[in-house]
Amino acid sequence: MNPQEALEAWARITMLIENDWGEKGTGFLVKPAINVNGSSYIKFFLVSCKHVLNRDAKLREQAEEITIYPLVRQSSGSMQREPISLNLRYEDGSQVWRGHPDPDVDVIVFDVTDLIINDMRTEHGAPGLEVFVSGEWIKRLGITTNDAVTTIGFPDMGRSETSDPVFRSGTISTSLGKRIEFQNEKGGCALRAFVVDGEAIPGSSGSPVLLKPTVGRVISGRNYFGMSVPPVLLGVLAETTYAKVEYESFSGWTYSRMGIAFDADTILDTIKLYVG
Repeated sequence: MNPQEALEAWARITMLIENDWGEKGTGFLVKPAINVNGSSYIKFFLVSCKHVLNRDAKLREQAEEITIYPLVRQSSGSMQREPISLNLRYEDGSQVWRGHPDPDVDVIVFDVTDLIINDMRTEHGAPGLEVFVSGEWIKRLGITTNDAVTTIGFPDMGRSETSDPVFRSGTISTSLGKRIEFQNEKGGCALRAFVVDGEAIPGSSGSPVLLKPTVGRVISGRNYFGMSVPPVLLGVLAETTYAKVEYESFSGWTYSRMGIAFDADTILDTIKLYVG
């Protein structure tokens, strides 16, 4: 699979999400094998951000369903995006979603296994955990600041709900695998995240942040011309950051045109909440 085909594969499993309150965001599928009581199962999960379900934790608990817009195979064989309602409760009344236990980590995962198994027309060619960037991946690929990334999502641009996702480019602005501290109008916190030079436009929250695929890469000072680097998953785009500005007539916070992305390990931590 060439780099462009790999990105298009990610686009097929990235979808628009609409919550109970009519607010919209983005999510993407992953298909890990998880172990439960010694047995391994393939599960389908939709990854997004907590605030896409709702920014208020109490309202998230009250949510009954979300509408997702995956690609669905038509009788003609073509694939089109269709609205599908996802009930947020299992039959026993428990929630199908898990939010990362750290309230400052804006990551949520929905179990969509039953939905996909019951209707295999839905695009389900999702990657497994092998695409999640870990410390080993960071070192092996020499991923560092100023590397190019691609995000795929559904920024609010007035388009129809069944439109294809938008590809955006950016760069990694802070080191992966380290906590970053923020001071803004909301206070301060240290996040397991990194900064992307590329604004998180409303609606694009929940977009996958992918290492931009290339053929050839400089790793540890050596140039590997023939090495094809896939669009591995670095994290999930959450929101834009703010910067303090001061003018003669104004002093306050404004959009910095840089986005916060929570790293792939926070997604993995959230998936692990389904185990046991």
